[in-house]
Amino acid sequence: MADFVQKTVNKTAVRDLSVPIANVTAFNNLVQSVIDDNPFGCVGYTTSGGEYIEPGFHARNLSLKSVNPFPARTTPVNTPATHS
Repeated sequence: MADFVQKTVNKTAVRDLSVPIANVTAFNNLVQSVIDDNPFGCVGYTTSGGEYIEPGFHARNLSLKSVNPFPARTTPVNTPATHS
């Protein structure tokens, strides 16, 4: 995979996508297709306890509230709030 840009000295990188992911559903579909289709050629393995782990196993879910961290404002900036 190319296009990753190192941001710090620790193991963090950012990749600018040529086409943004539209919404959380599209992101979830992308993740599921990677798990189902195994495009990276992941291999399964057996744990020390003898349990076989399938290739592309989805180990955990993260809570994702929004793909766009900067949603459009519904009220203009510096507009005083009106209270009744």
